[in-house]
Amino acid sequence: SSRNMIDEMPDVVNKKVASFLDVKDTLSLTSTCTQLKKSLNICIFDDLYSHNLKPQKWSGSGSSYYGIGTGGNEKVWMRLMPIIFQNRVHSVIFECNWKYQGCGHNSKAQIYIREDKNANNYQGGIVASSPPAENHESKLRLVFQPKPGKNYTLCYMVGGGSSHNDLFIANPRIRLLLHDAINIVKQLSTVKMDEFMLLIKSKNGIDLTLAVLDSLLGSMKRGEQEYDNSTLALPLHELGIDITNVEALRMMKYFIESVKNIRTTANFRFKPI
Repeated sequence: SSRNMIDEMPDVVNKKVASFLDVKDTLSLTSTCTQLKKSLNICIFDDLYSHNLKPQKWSGSGSSYYGIGTGGNEKVWMRLMPIIFQNRVHSVIFECNWKYQGCGHNSKAQIYIREDKNANNYQGGIVASSPPAENHESKLRLVFQPKPGKNYTLCYMVGGGSSHNDLFIANPRIRLLLHDAINIVKQLSTVKMDEFMLLIKSKNGIDLTLAVLDSLLGSMKRGEQEYDNSTLALPLHELGIDITNVEALRMMKYFIESVKNIRTTANFRFKPI
């Protein structure tokens, strides 16, 4: 039967199929059967790190409109770099409420995402773009699938002409659809993330925490039983990390290595599907 075929399909094949689907279809696929949900191992990550995700009001007037992607009226809102858990990201999702206000009904305000051309030039190709903003509040969602090793930039333009134009942004957020991440979610769900992110705020804090995790994992591998009484490990235990669980330690090490280049005190929220 078709269900038996799905049950026997290797995980790598299921993930390859999902990589060709958009967010909606991927989530639908995970609900097809328990085996597929387990195989795809999908979860949503709310990225709250320092992306200046605050309500915005941008104005534009007194210049000609050159069109999306031409650079004439283009402004940079934020750099989406680095993308955490890059090798596990299915899709990046940007969402907000937005509204255009100006003379007439011909809005030229738009938001779009560029793939950086190189480290010194963000003006590569456009991977996701909005329609022109409407003159009443509406929801906007931009989705793209990032390429390994690439960085991305969120841009906007309000429009030009002789009249005054405003673009209002509310409730902006960036979400990541991740695969192979349920174990990360499970382990991090017990951690006091506000305090933990302060612990790894600096490079020294990150390096020290990684060294402690490596020491604990090494002790477990050698069959030693004294690791849970380690003075250096006690702060991790007090933050909610199970220092006697090898899987928990491996997931925490992976998480810290993923944020090592970000060095932020912001919080991270995880939500299983």
